[in-house]
Amino acid sequence: MSKFAIDSLVAGGLAVALLLVIGVDKLLTKPTATAPGRVAIVEPSPVRAKQLRLAVSQTEKDKWDDMGQLLDHLGAGYVYQRVPMRDLYDPKKYDDFDVLFLTCSSEGNDPAVASNVRQFVAKGGTLYASDWRYLVVAQAFPDMVARSLEGEGTFQKLEADVVDPGLQDALGTKRVPLKFNLDRWKTAAFGGDRVKVLIKARYKKQEGGMSETPLLVKFSFGGKARSDSHGAHEGTVIFTSFHNEAQNSEVETKLLKYLVFSAVTAQIESEINQTMIKGGFSPQKSNLLSASGQSEVAYSYQSKKAGKVRFILGFQEQGARLKLTVVSPDGKKREAEGTSTIVLEESSAVAGEWRYTVTALSVPFPDFPFTLTVGESQQ
Repeated sequence: MSKFAIDSLVAGGLAVALLLVIGVDKLLTKPTATAPGRVAIVEPSPVRAKQLRLAVSQTEKDKWDDMGQLLDHLGAGYVYQRVPMRDLYDPKKYDDFDVLFLTCSSEGNDPAVASNVRQFVAKGGTLYASDWRYLVVAQAFPDMVARSLEGEGTFQKLEADVVDPGLQDALGTKRVPLKFNLDRWKTAAFGGDRVKVLIKARYKKQEGGMSETPLLVKFSFGGKARSDSHGAHEGTVIFTSFHNEAQNSEVETKLLKYLVFSAVTAQIESEINQTMIKGGFSPQKSNLLSASGQSEVAYSYQSKKAGKVRFILGFQEQGARLKLTVVSPDGKKREAEGTSTIVLEESSAVAGEWRYTVTALSVPFPDFPFTLTVGESQQ
């Protein structure tokens, strides 16, 4: 065989191999979603479990705050396990769940549980804790404690200020009534750069006098990989001074549901914020939402400067299909839909009011939760 023929065969083989590589790459690459006349950016989300594993602490006494009752009301999408308090002294037990509702009690508020809780959150877990569980959370995260805000309140009803814009949207109000039906409840005495205050109020102190304190806070911590094959990401702590059973008005019920949705979407929200920051964006506003059947929600965001704006619709890949529609201040419309996290970005945005709509095309269960975060370029 001539050298020309051999070279031709080699070249032909390389061309076939290249075509095979391109074909396989196309099969493995997740396609981007497009809308007529516009390009929609869709970033694939990390592989997640089909359903988060929820756990509710179970105590022998002091049953003041049964979050299990609320989870039961929310239905099939919020199946949970009861965890006896004694099991929370075993650090290995925490690998059995992703979200822990550590409800108010005087049992187990000691260093052993605090140490396990810290490790659980450090590995990406989500902790919801209320009232007397301040004693555990403060021991677990002493660097988040604001000693000047520590205190105990009396039996009272008060009007609290909703200071988080996303929570204001969810509740439809900037003020919420709260009931404290027992003395000596604990304030949410946490502060610092990583602590986000959602609700605060002036309250009657147990020792007399009035003071202002946070009543609902949220902060992130950690980022270690878990031993059960979960990826490394920051964990989240949500602390409330108030209980489930005492709150029963329409607005209070919305607030309690918001807390559950916040807990089960905390991992996604953490991933979104990290994606925003790594991409050179600063998260500006976050809306926590839920859908039952086909439904639609719409909100707005006021951009004060021109530049890049990014919208991320975050939700777990559990069989839902959602659509994100964004309309810019100059009337340009962009849409994308999918079965997991969706990202829309405008590279030459103008200042003004942005309108965004999330449409639930299909959801796997009632009150399916998702979160929408708006970020602006830091440049």
